[in-house]
Amino acid sequence: MTDSSSGALRVSAFLLLFGLDYLYAGAALSDNTPCKLMDKECFTESGYPACTDKRAIQKYYEFVEGGSDALAQSLLQGEGCIQLTGNEKVYMMDKSGDYVKFAFRGKEGQYWAKGEAIYAK
Repeated sequence: MTDSSSGALRVSAFLLLFGLDYLYAGAALSDNTPCKLMDKECFTESGYPACTDKRAIQKYYEFVEGGSDALAQSLLQGEGCIQLTGNEKVYMMDKSGDYVKFAFRGKEGQYWAKGEAIYAK
């Protein structure tokens, strides 16, 4: 094996072992700062799910962590859940554990999502 193919193999193995954590729940990690209640401008991170009911988003992550991706996706297809498209202006209303409650600027409705789904610029 040549040095370049050996290096590529090591990089592939590293990404396989450690990089998959960053693809959790279909969203890639970014370098953005998490939104805090005092931040005036917050934005959505692309690829994260959000639901109007806090229990629904908690169930989604329970299913994902338990390996039941089909059940998790079926929850998102139900009423009250959306997939965040990214870079949408929101304001944070509440924080409870790993979850945040937020609303889109200029739209009705409130949603719950994982804290990393909302960031400050």
